[in-house]
Amino acid sequence: MSWKKARKLLNKANTKKRAEFLETLVELFDKALQLGDLLIYIDEAHIHLDTDEGYGWSIKGERFWVSSSSVSPNPEKSALGTYQ
Repeated sequence: MSWKKARKLLNKANTKKRAEFLETLVELFDKALQLGDLLIYIDEAHIHLDTDEGYGWSIKGERFWVSSSSVSPNPEKSALGTYQ
């Protein structure tokens, strides 16, 4: 074993799951509009978009990978919003 800095291994998004989610979301919005429902959403979020590479034990002679799903140069995004 060897103590070394980890490297990012980017994950691939699941296109099928995302499409299913969007279909469900569109159906919910359509239903709310047809029934005349008022939609209100208020949220504040601090989203960390990347992984911490850090250091850890790895098999000697092999890279030490950590899973990452972000390619953003900014590791944190903040959002505050109200939707009606």
